[in-house]
Amino acid sequence: MMREVPANRREMAVLLNSRMNRAYSQLADGARLQPDSSLVKTYMVEAHPLGPDAHDGSLQLLRDSFDDTASPLHGLGRTEETEEEGFFRVHVRRRDASATLYVDASHPRFWLVHSPDRSTEVDWVMERLTSTSPRFDTAWLPMQMLEAAAARGAFRGLGLDFDTRPLLQPTVDHEGDGRSVEFLKMQLWGNQAKRVLSVLSAEGAFPNETTLSKVRVKYTLPDSNGDFSLDDMRYDGKVTGRGTSFQSHIAFTSLVYEEYRRWVAYVEETLALRWTIAEGAASMSGCPLGIRFRTPVDNLHGLVDRLFSAAPPFRLWGVPRWLSDSYASVPAVDLHVGHPLDIEVTPELLRVYLPEGSCGNSLLRLFTNLQHCLDAQATAEGPGGVPLFE
Repeated sequence: MMREVPANRREMAVLLNSRMNRAYSQLADGARLQPDSSLVKTYMVEAHPLGPDAHDGSLQLLRDSFDDTASPLHGLGRTEETEEEGFFRVHVRRRDASATLYVDASHPRFWLVHSPDRSTEVDWVMERLTSTSPRFDTAWLPMQMLEAAAARGAFRGLGLDFDTRPLLQPTVDHEGDGRSVEFLKMQLWGNQAKRVLSVLSAEGAFPNETTLSKVRVKYTLPDSNGDFSLDDMRYDGKVTGRGTSFQSHIAFTSLVYEEYRRWVAYVEETLALRWTIAEGAASMSGCPLGIRFRTPVDNLHGLVDRLFSAAPPFRLWGVPRWLSDSYASVPAVDLHVGHPLDIEVTPELLRVYLPEGSCGNSLLRLFTNLQHCLDAQATAEGPGGVPLFE
């Protein structure tokens, strides 16, 4: 008999599988979800624990985040160990509501956080955790990775989210403005999602503003007797699942997260700038990340001012050095972990130099959010102009 509070990953999977089945049955019948049947949610979270021991470092980071008096979340959570290494429970209470987070830190840096509880509570906690602590951030999935995720199963829906307001001053009168769309938000569920995305992205429609923010994918494990998950995956690493199989949900999420981890490793191992000294001679290896805009930026000064203001979602701070009206060099700091970056900005291209030891997550966050705030057709390139994240 399963315990009321899961003490290991298997028991958690049984609980979340039951919740997914119940939620899917209610939605299929056209009924509203009951309070205890909220959809299962999984969050891809990048963490930076302290100390060499993965389990103890993760536990200490959670306790510092929820139990310590200096934490912004102090008093809202209580962290508990379980029977298994790298698996924790966090009980959260805010006002009259409560929620439980199941933290799977099997990988000491790339965590999965699961919860069956209400989004209003869990989303608030996760947003607060990742925005106030320099040791946490979400995964950031560019459009190319979301499109690849949709291709892993049956593409059943999409969300679009393009908003220039975090970067560009909104105009009062659109007449004569070179930017035709400042804000575009849309959701579509159904079998025509791929076709609609293709139509909106075509030349003559809204290619620069059709930014994919969410995909709904029906994913079925091989030899699973038809059991499946119907997953909504967002660009900020949140995955909401319903269906008949939690195993399908976690398998789909893990496939995409593994792809994300590989790209972060590529950035840190291949692009990061390194100095080496051999036989008295110094040499540098590495390559900047180039982010190329399909449409040149009109107000470059306004873009730079807002991009390096430390505001979310970019979380970059820096003082630009203007060498001309169309070129700025910015020694910046990423407020996630506090690592330095050197960035060059022109109307057509943004070039990022990542020093050795800095976090590759910084580049994916920057690229992903530029797609959502500036140019949906922005592309990333590495050595020799090779496309990245595709």
